[in-house]
Parts: sequence; C-alpha cells; structure tokens
Amino acid sequence: MVTTVKSKINQHSMTYSSDTTVSHQRKWRNGHYNKFLQKNIERYILMHNDVSRNTWYLKSFADCVKNKNCVEIGTGLGILSSIAIGLDPKSITAYEEYSEAYKIASQCLNKKINVINDTVENVYQYPFDPKPDIIFHDLIGDRIWNEDCNTFLPYGTDKWKKPTWYTLPGEFITEIHVSKEKSKFPEISTVVKGDGFDNIQSFDTGSYDLDVSVDIEWLQKIKKIVHPMFDFHDDNLRSYNSNFDNAVFNNSKPVGRFSLDVNKGKITKNGTEVINFSDITWSEDTAIELNFDVEKNSFIFFRFGIKYKSSIFYLDQGTWGVLEKVCKVKKDTNVKIDQKLSNGEIGIEIEGKRHII
Repeated sequence: MVTTVKSKINQHSMTYSSDTTVSHQRKWRNGHYNKFLQKNIERYILMHNDVSRNTWYLKSFADCVKNKNCVEIGTGLGILSSIAIGLDPKSITAYEEYSEAYKIASQCLNKKINVINDTVENVYQYPFDPKPDIIFHDLIGDRIWNEDCNTFLPYGTDKWKKPTWYTLPGEFITEIHVSKEKSKFPEISTVVKGDGFDNIQSFDTGSYDLDVSVDIEWLQKIKKIVHPMFDFHDDNLRSYNSNFDNAVFNNSKPVGRFSLDVNKGKITKNGTEVINFSDITWSEDTAIELNFDVEKNSFIFFRFGIKYKSSIFYLDQGTWGVLEKVCKVKKDTNVKIDQKLSNGEIGIEIEGKRHII
C-alpha cells in the first residue's frame, strides 16, 4: 500500500513559480543553512578553547614536524596548523571539506599554509602533492571512529603496506570500564530509541512542504528490523545518559581494552592479542570484539584516547567530545562489546540480544 502525502503548497498553489512561495522556500533554506553554519562554528570554537587537548598536540608537534612536509586533514578554522606552523615545518597543506570553514581559514591562516577545499576520503588513495612526511588531524569523535577517523584505515587496498608518512595521532584507544558505584552515574535521560517509526500510521497530510510517497508496508517491515536494534526495554539491560564526574576513571581499571595503530598496522586487544592489518578483510562491518563477565547491577561505561609515542591523551581530560552513555546490567552475565571501525557504532550483547549504544 502506498500513501501519497500531498504538500500544503500544492493545496494552495498549483505551481512553485509564485514569487511568494519561492521567497518562502529560500528563507526556509537560508534559516536552516545559518543554523548549520552556527553549529559548526560553535564546535570549532570549542576545539580552539580546549587548552588541555591543544597542549597535547603542541608537545607532540614539537617532537616531529620540524623540516617535514605536513598535511592536516579536516583543518576546520585552522587551530592545529596554526600550532604546527610555529615549529618550522618544511610545508603545511591543510584540507577542509566544509566550504564555509575553508573560506574563513583561508583568509585567516598564515600565508605559508596552503589551504585546500577538498575531501580526503582515504589517505591511501589521495594524490598528495607534495608527499607528506607527517599527517596530523583531529578527526576524533566521542567514540573515535564516528568523526571520519576511518580516513586512516586501509579500505579499498588489496594488501596493507606500511605507509610512507607518519599519522599523528596514529594510535587510538577504546577502553571498557565497569563500576558498581551507583552514585557515580546520575541519570540525565534515557537513551532515545532512535528508530523514528513510532508514528508512521499517523501522517498529517497537510504538514509537508513537498510531495512524499510513503510505502506503509515497507516502513512496517523496516520497523521490525530497526526498532529492536535501539530498543533498550530489556530485562537484562538499560542505557541512559549520565553526566558523571570524569574522576571516576581515576580509580577504575578497564575490563577490556583495544588500541589500533595505523602507523604500525596492528590492533592490540587487552595488551596481548595482536591482529595485523594485513590479516583483516576491510569492510564497513569490520569491528573489534571484546567480552567479559559482569556482576548484577554493574555500570558499563567507555573511555577513549589518542596516543603519540608514550603520551596518551584521554578525551575526558579535555573539555568536549566525551561519550556519556552508561549501561546498567541487571544480572550476573557475560557481556560482548563490539565497535565498528567504519562509523564508531558500539554494540552491546547480553543473553544473545544486541543493542546499539
């Protein structure tokens, strides 16, 4: 069954050629564009004001960029390139895909920095000129891999070879922690199911700006697949957002940990098990799995870090970009955690049922 949702515009005007209608559409688009621009600029400012994080980058750059051809991927407004240029690199080429950020950065950055408005989807395939000695970046999401960090993974390569450049940061850490101290995890809100299909039978046919055809039968089938993935109504598990004190990490040891090093081409699980890039079939479903036993009423939470040589910076040591989702396990059981490297998706499986965090 296909239900056609007709637009308000078509109800009142047979065409889109009305000056009033076009003007309304343009204002609507400009309003959404300005909100998008503001959101991104606010994010860049947060990055600029993260003193701890930027100090870590400064100390790392001081050890390696002098007399090197450097590339920054995702320069934003240019904070990292501005730090690096003061340390006498041979050259810096800064790439930024977002056009408005590029326009601002190209006007404000040191003229010795070559700013390019382009997308680097994969470092193994992009035609860098000059060839970089160092590639630095801050493509770090609140779970590392959900902010285009997969740019540095060998997708699309037949066989991994050690890169001729050094990526900074090039080692990424995921830790899984467990605690039974309830007071450390005050609940802010339950995690939204996220499927967006709850009201698919009750479309308001007069509330849409464009013609939309909705296949109800298809949506119902999708709902049966997607809804359980996000549904945390589980007798064994619940998940919520918590503004916990980051000091909780000070007296907490991880029950599971993996680090991924793009410079050495290896993944290390729990400090001992090593997986080489050359032994991995790289796809969008490539994931790292860890499992461990937990006691009833334990809280599972995550910590993420970046590393240069022996220096580790955990994201919670800065001021932004920290994952604050907590899972409470309601029985003694074994838990399996997996994280996809293509997009950072974290899954938690208990008693054969997997949920997306």
